Amino acid sequence: MIVSDRTSTGYSLPTLDAVQQITISPQIPSAVASIIPKTSRTAVAFSRPLVASPPNKAIVKGSMSFIACYGLSRPASDSPSSTFSKHDERYTFTFDFLTVNSGGGNSNNTTPGSDGGSIVKLQNYALIHGILMAVAWLFLPVFGIFIARFLKNVMGKAWYHAHLTIMFLSTLISLAGIILVILSAQPPYFSNLHQILGLIIGIDSILQTVLGFVSNRLFSPERESVPWWDMLHWWNGRVLVIAALVNVYIGMNNGGLESAYYIVYFVWIGISVAAFIAGQILFGQVHHVKNT
Repeated sequence: MIVSDRTSTGYSLPTLDAVQQITISPQIPSAVASIIPKTSRTAVAFSRPLVASPPNKAIVKGSMSFIACYGLSRPASDSPSSTFSKHDERYTFTFDFLTVNSGGGNSNNTTPGSDGGSIVKLQNYALIHGILMAVAWLFLPVFGIFIARFLKNVMGKAWYHAHLTIMFLSTLISLAGIILVILSAQPPYFSNLHQILGLIIGIDSILQTVLGFVSNRLFSPERESVPWWDMLHWWNGRVLVIAALVNVYIGMNNGGLESAYYIVYFVWIGISVAAFIAGQILFGQVHHVKNT
């Protein structure tokens, strides 16, 4: 683990300070460990003087504003003076490092203040976002697509209402997940692969919903073949779901989730593939064309 004391202005690469005043602590204090989110995979404690040499600001009692950033690319080397690329994620929060214990009376007896909950809140937003996207793209489309592909004859006209309800709900939940990120995070909102791909998927899900309504509006029981707009709806939906599954996986990697989440992810995909193979064998793909 390498730490360095740097100064940053604007959007320039932070420059190494002449005096290095940050050191890694051999262990995480229990008071700090108690507020670390349980979903965290890595935790590091470091220390610096309360009043450090300029240009560092002094640590004072009360809430102070901070920026936390992380990047997915390794620095150029393991040297503290190494260059590194621009961060992929950024968060702002407030924290009180010097809240004195009410019963101690000793200014050296300190614990982190309650403002540390801001960090936990960011973790909770990320968790809610992940749950929404998993429901929207990992689970709901399996049922919506299965019904549209195999159960038209079995369900009669009810297949359309079931498919519409499930996929429309998927789109709404997906958009809610995107809005949650915008409301909880700091700009720029779409600066890495996961965010950019998520935005594209969100926009395309709206277009896919519109295309579904158009296909239904143009449906004719007298048609003798499947029109191009129906096939566009099928293939756009397939690409959309595959892209979303890939993006869910990227999001899981970015969040550093435990192995149990990956097990659920791949097991569910396996179950879904098995279900579609069974549906193809038992029902086959059903097209609504004349005399079929």
